[in-house]
Amino acid sequence: MRLALAVTVLAVALPATAQTPNGEAVYRQHCAGCHNGSMPRMPGREALKTLTPEHVETALSSFSMRRQGASLTLAERRAVAEYVTGRMAGSLGFMPGNVLLAFSVDGK
Repeated sequence: MRLALAVTVLAVALPATAQTPNGEAVYRQHCAGCHNGSMPRMPGREALKTLTPEHVETALSSFSMRRQGASLTLAERRAVAEYVTGRMAGSLGFMPGNVLLAFSVDGK
């Protein structure tokens, strides 16, 4: 019984892993033409690294980049967002260069 369960879990997990898109390949094919410095108003790679993966994904699906992101699958948008930011989605933790400011309610 345990063997059957293990085989079933592997059979379900392996195809999902095999289908994960390569963020660098997606970037090179769909994004690099504008974001590698050839378009003056487009943020370059260094600027994109300051964003969160969630910000990039949202831009690709809802806002300024929605037309460019329309041809990408959800998995491709996630992969390219993680590639350009250098972080996994959901990792909203501290990044070097980011400064957290705290203010007290009473102004002290």
